[in-house]
Amino acid sequence: MAQNASRFSIKFLFVGLVLFVTTATVATSVALQIYSEQKHHSKERLESIVETAHLIANQVLLIDQIHRDDIRGWPEDALSFLDDIPSILTVHIYLNPSKFGESALDNQNIQATYDKIGQ
Repeated sequence: MAQNASRFSIKFLFVGLVLFVTTATVATSVALQIYSEQKHHSKERLESIVETAHLIANQVLLIDQIHRDDIRGWPEDALSFLDDIPSILTVHIYLNPSKFGESALDNQNIQATYDKIGQ
């Protein structure tokens, strides 16, 4: 009788197995959901960064077309529109290296710089 008391009943083993399978299934589905959301949000952030970079580039091209022949160069506040974008802290705009026969990595000529006030 003492040997039977130390053994688990079939009902107890079945309930334990059901709880284990349920817990493993829920944990796996939650982990997959978190991974999927993180991947999706990472893709959205990257798309947002690329979109912001394209908008800034378009504005810079417009400013360059307006002030291209001005011997004074760009006005000091040419990049002030970047104040409205809280995630932008610093922007450096380089001269086009192909105009000067330089490669992109050799170009050290900065056309304009923007640093957010207080940074």
